[in-house]
Amino acid sequence: MKLTVNLSGPWKLYAGPAPIPDGATIRGTVRRSSGAEGALVEMPTGIFVQWNAGVTRSLPQREIKAALEHPPTT
Repeated sequence: MKLTVNLSGPWKLYAGPAPIPDGATIRGTVRRSSGAEGALVEMPTGIFVQWNAGVTRSLPQREIKAALEHPPTT
């Protein structure tokens, strides 16, 4: 799976009205190779998830961490 991370992405479009869990941090947006996009949330445990209006989807942690270490340059 190819993931694209955008640290300045419009995460509010995807977060919806549901509050994120206590201690979680919104890091930007994430787009999957399928085209699905959502807010990129780092949970208090250090696990990254895709957040869409209160629904979490798991993400491949190695790929997310690699994308965060080497963000695309424009």
